[in-house]
Amino acid sequence: MGNLIIRRYYLASCNGQRETPHSVAEDLFITEIHYHPLDQTEDELSDAPDLNDGDFEFLELLNVSSKQLILDAVAFTTGVEFVFPIDSRMQPGGRIVLCRNLETFPLRYSESPFGEYGGVLINSGEALVLVDAEGNVLLDLSYGDSYVGGWGD
Repeated sequence: MGNLIIRRYYLASCNGQRETPHSVAEDLFITEIHYHPLDQTEDELSDAPDLNDGDFEFLELLNVSSKQLILDAVAFTTGVEFVFPIDSRMQPGGRIVLCRNLETFPLRYSESPFGEYGGVLINSGEALVLVDAEGNVLLDLSYGDSYVGGWGD
């Protein structure tokens, strides 16, 4: 259920300079798509009775480079919706978590998310598309419960 590690997807620009997709692809990975979390626990429900398992969904991004990444106006436009605000930076080795529900996320996880996306990660799978500030596609991938081949290649 619900965890998929995906490697070698790129986004953004490095150090304020537009980079080719090949060089940026080495810098930023989507390391987790947590799209079908475990059901809510009794303790979690006692803190927030209206919870559902989808409230614990998240995406995790990792900067594997020694360079700061500039994410200004980079956006997820398909699957979920999120636009990185101007002056968004990702430090070398840094992680960014985007979650479905900022209020409920701390009930299960100790990490503080960067932001909250709109929409949901469909449990059976779907496409995720990430674009730069000009609308150019940086990432177009699909995830799901069935092995399609190529995961982790």
